[in-house]
Amino acid sequence: MNLVDQTVPYPRGVRVRRATIDELLGLLRFGDFGSILGVREDVRIEFKRELNLKLDSEKHKLAKTVAAFANSGGGMLLVGVSSDRDPTTRSDYASELVYVPFPDEGGYYKALNDLLYPQIKVTIETFGSAPNCLLAVSVVSADLESPILVTKTVDEDLKGGSIFGYYKRTEIESAHVKCAEVHALIQAGQKLNQIGNLQNWMDGIAVQLADIQDQLKGLSERKDQ
Repeated sequence: MNLVDQTVPYPRGVRVRRATIDELLGLLRFGDFGSILGVREDVRIEFKRELNLKLDSEKHKLAKTVAAFANSGGGMLLVGVSSDRDPTTRSDYASELVYVPFPDEGGYYKALNDLLYPQIKVTIETFGSAPNCLLAVSVVSADLESPILVTKTVDEDLKGGSIFGYYKRTEIESAHVKCAEVHALIQAGQKLNQIGNLQNWMDGIAVQLADIQDQLKGLSERKDQ
């Protein structure tokens, strides 16, 4: 399996390179974890050393990353992999396998169900065996469900209403989107809704015209008899 796209020699034999999600999943399913080292983070891939879902701040990190992937065409979060910054490309790359001792897939699903709206398709898989596991969160593109929102943010007061955040994926991180962009998305959705309502109205008129045509045809046939 060839993972090499653009490679850069690095100390200790690590070569910083790009890989696709399918290539990473192939390595995970084959158990070849060591070959993940050197793979770069990008708009589709992110590594995290750990996520302690007992903390609200960590749940928010998970939800933010997954929402950003969903709003940006999909991606994969791999937990149990430490990363370092590549000075050449200024992007992070997988530098060390630290593993997830006892993965809690149910906790990940619950956190995402609690914090994301609307719900999206997410696949959570554990590779390896305790205590040397890696946990992959695969996210599909939200498409028509976009924007996917994080329904509340940490350390914010929810008195009298709900608080949300909208995130998109950039080359090196999940970026918070400005209010103006969210407003534009809402306006676009309203326009689509108006078009849908107009289409429903036109369909109704077409049905009524077809009924009138059938009635006129019936009257004409009775007249000829």
